[in-house]
Amino acid sequence: MFSSAHLPWCSLTLEIQTSCQCERDRYLVSAALAGVGSIVGYTFAKIIGSIAGEGDSIHLFFDGGQSLISAIIVMIALLPTTNESRIRRIGAYSQALMLAMAAMLIWVDASTHNDVPRSGLQMVLLGLASTAVAFIRFIVVHSEWKTITGKGEILHVAIDVATSVGVSLAGIAVLCGAPAWDKIAAMWFIAPIALLNSGYILWHARFGHTHSHHSHDHHHH
Repeated sequence: MFSSAHLPWCSLTLEIQTSCQCERDRYLVSAALAGVGSIVGYTFAKIIGSIAGEGDSIHLFFDGGQSLISAIIVMIALLPTTNESRIRRIGAYSQALMLAMAAMLIWVDASTHNDVPRSGLQMVLLGLASTAVAFIRFIVVHSEWKTITGKGEILHVAIDVATSVGVSLAGIAVLCGAPAWDKIAAMWFIAPIALLNSGYILWHARFGHTHSHHSHDHHHH
């Protein structure tokens, strides 16, 4: 359903020939999933006393905001009067900034937390649930890789998949009696990747092609 074809409710699918808002809608679906997932996740993390889980949920909430920004960038970019590639480029700078901020947030969050949650099993469950949310968001947006806005969104969601897997690993570590895993993973693996992704988007905005929709037709199924 979320392949590179149009969404079921797209006006092109329904043969009402206006314009395609699928890209915007994919980011909005991604934002909604992040919003709901983060609130449920945070509540659950609070109950089981997992700081890593709370951090992951707060991060996810801001990511929903990131997806919302992606949707706004597209809405502005696809207005008939705007210079699409310029808007997408400016948008990419904001996405890169968000990714860099996420990297710092993950780093600080991980470096300051030393708690051991009460239950490793509950933490594994929380991690698996948030991994599922992140993975569904990835499926929703993955086909938008052709635009720079899409690249920024996809790389951001990919970081979410990684942090959520990190929460699961932390739970396994607690079960094995080695509680430092998630801290190491977050500081030395997830945060640096987020920074690299930020750099990639910046580089791409500066030197790459910001494939625009105006230049080619919409009818690719």
